[in-house]
This record gives sequence, structure tokens and C-alpha cells, in this order.
Amino acid sequence: DPAGPNDPVLVVDGGSSGHQTFTLVQLEALGTTTITLDEPFVKKRQSFTGVPLSKILARAGIAGGVKITTHALNDYDYANVASAFTGSEALLATQRDAARIPMDQGGPIRIVYPDGTALSGVLDAWNWSLASLSVTSGDGT
Repeated sequence: DPAGPNDPVLVVDGGSSGHQTFTLVQLEALGTTTITLDEPFVKKRQSFTGVPLSKILARAGIAGGVKITTHALNDYDYANVASAFTGSEALLATQRDAARIPMDQGGPIRIVYPDGTALSGVLDAWNWSLASLSVTSGDGT
């Protein structure tokens, strides 16, 4: 079932702010942007709207040199230093082609990367059905 308006969809652990949860509305209130990119799994151009991961990390007080792990609803994990995500302009997408992303298509949140960035070609980094981000090494500040 899709998340309700008051249901948390993202948990962020670590950094100077400790443990935080976000609903879709709270997440999008941080400020959204829209990018169009070549989606590597469906192999077509699509537009994604979401919150730049850099905004989430800044709000959580997570510094660029620490390792963070993204964790999906299906228990898939991807880890890298925070600066790799922000350097590739990671976007926590909440919409695809101006509509919410269905759960069975990787929603409600997917991490996507603009064409030509370092992680745009690293398919493991394209975590969908994202549930949480956590600091896994370093002090997070």
C-alpha cells in the first residue's frame, strides 16, 4: 500500500541531528527540483522531481567524508561516502513524469542521478524504494 500523508517514508540516522523521519510532504517541503535523464533500467528519457540529497545531508548534519548506506524496502543496500552522492547531484525522487512513483515501480522514493555524473553509470547506486539513509562510518559530523 502507498504511504499515507502522515506516514514516514524516509528515516535518516547519524550526523549531528541524530534520528529523523520524513513524510513525503515534509521531504518535499525542503525544496524540490526536476531533472530529465536517461533512465538506465527502462532505457528511456524520464523526468524526476525530488529533493536533492545534499539538502537531506545538510539538515541531518552529515559531512561529505563519512560513509553512508542507503537501504531499500527490499533490504538492498548501497554504501559510499556522502561526497560521492552529492558530487553526483543525487536526487531523492518522489515523482516520475509528474506523478507519484508507484511502490511496484520503485516508489515512493528513488535515488536518481543526472546524466554524465560519476554515479549515473553505477547502477548499484540507483537505489529504489528507498527506506533509510544512515551513517555507517566516521562520526557523521
